[in-house]
Amino acid sequence: MSELILKDDIIANTYIELHRKEEEETELWLNNEYQFAILQVEIADTHVTEIPQHVAFGIDISGSMSDQCADGRTKMHHIIHTTKNIIDVFSKKENNSNITVEIYGFDDEIETIIAPTKCDETTRDKIHAAINTKLNPRNSTNIEIALKTANTRLQNALKKKTHIFMTDGQITAGETNVKKLEKYIDDSYPNIFIGFGNDHDAQLLQQLAKSINNSYYYIDHVETAGLAYGEICHAILYPALQDITITINNGEIYDFRTNTWNQELKIASLLGEAKKTYHLRTKMPELLSAEISAYTDDPEKMEEKMEEHVDILPALKNEDSILLPNDLTKYFYRQRTQELLYGVQQCIKKQEQEDQDQDQDQDQDIKRKTVKEHYDKLKTFLKNMKNYMIENNITDDEFMKNLCDDIGITLTALKTANKNLVAAYCTGRVLSNGTQGAYQPVLTPQKNNNRPPRINRQTNQLDEDYTPLTPVINRSNATQRQLEMMRCITGSDEALDNILSPSLNDNDLKNVFKFPVLTGLSENSDELPSSLQSFASLI
Repeated sequence: MSELILKDDIIANTYIELHRKEEEETELWLNNEYQFAILQVEIADTHVTEIPQHVAFGIDISGSMSDQCADGRTKMHHIIHTTKNIIDVFSKKENNSNITVEIYGFDDEIETIIAPTKCDETTRDKIHAAINTKLNPRNSTNIEIALKTANTRLQNALKKKTHIFMTDGQITAGETNVKKLEKYIDDSYPNIFIGFGNDHDAQLLQQLAKSINNSYYYIDHVETAGLAYGEICHAILYPALQDITITINNGEIYDFRTNTWNQELKIASLLGEAKKTYHLRTKMPELLSAEISAYTDDPEKMEEKMEEHVDILPALKNEDSILLPNDLTKYFYRQRTQELLYGVQQCIKKQEQEDQDQDQDQDQDIKRKTVKEHYDKLKTFLKNMKNYMIENNITDDEFMKNLCDDIGITLTALKTANKNLVAAYCTGRVLSNGTQGAYQPVLTPQKNNNRPPRINRQTNQLDEDYTPLTPVINRSNATQRQLEMMRCITGSDEALDNILSPSLNDNDLKNVFKFPVLTGLSENSDELPSSLQSFASLI
């Protein structure tokens, strides 16, 4: 068990588990010279932070924000509703928060919606009125002036600050080069980039959010924006530790962002009630241990470094002193899921870079082969995982169902032949899996739609037909306080209850994962779908 060095109880529990099970070599863990293990970190419940904070909201007010959503309301109506609910949460006296907000809108100009204002019950109505009257869709989209404005304004803001940036479209004015836009991103504080709908530039926002301090959220249906913003606001109000370093002794820890094994892993922050699992590997299991160092968010101890030593849980033995197995196979599946999705991400990034460099020399057959290899690996792995769940009678296991959705949703996105959607859904699932977050993008099936998934060229919307096993909230990862925050930001208990309810009554994965037959492709065929063939040429 861990040796508690912290004087308080911010870290509630930590321990390392080794995988102990005799089994044949499997594709899940090919490197048998290493033994697999997991590090569990559990954070205690925390109070709302009282540290003064500055939160800046950048909101796209270009003309496309007037587009109607499925519920008949406009995108702007939804963002106004969500932003006002956030102000309500920040303003509540019982929350005892100490937050100054500023809101700016951007199209091809900057519109100051509300100058820096302390959020409390006396300013709430004033902020609401400004949101209601000044957030109006107008012209084109200039992300450069938005990032430049935020960078300049936040330079003189409070020490603890967060920038939340939302856009629903592609750049139509100003600088488009991502390298030049990156210079406006200050990685010393969190920058949260939110892409609304299928038209935003997913790869651009992901590049801007590449620092561990920053985040990218893909909100495929603007009606669920309150759920993502709920998770973001929870992180602002309930921080526990920051600037965390996990150091592994006699082993390595996996970094899902780089698909590498290293001795150290840097983490920007850990929140109250968080339960995190990190993957380890070692050649010396008897000597494996970990050190966790971090800084507390307690205003009286902000500069005090905190440390925790973590040892392996002792092995369990039966009455004959024979070691009992400790089966971590489901974490093997998570590990392999992260590796496969990282491969898809890199494929998309490489092809995008070649497009920017206008490299037309590469053989299209090579591109097509590369995409097909990723597609086939995902499909084979999903079949393997389905069989494992059925054979072990765990088809209702929420953890495993989320892994199935990570793969299944990425497969469906690949079939759309749209590289931007692949980047959005794949990275959205990678981040929710890797950070073990509560919000996750989900392809919502359309009723009575048996067509293959593709982009409708008239509406430019995704035609979906994959039925996910889990909802937009990861029920394995969401904490009670996060759910309470989501209820406040969405403003609807009924909506959240519907999302959290089991999406399926039938847990027979053989039926759930029966993919639609695409034109010219039988269900048992090994040929690449025609939409995927065209995808290779598009990227």
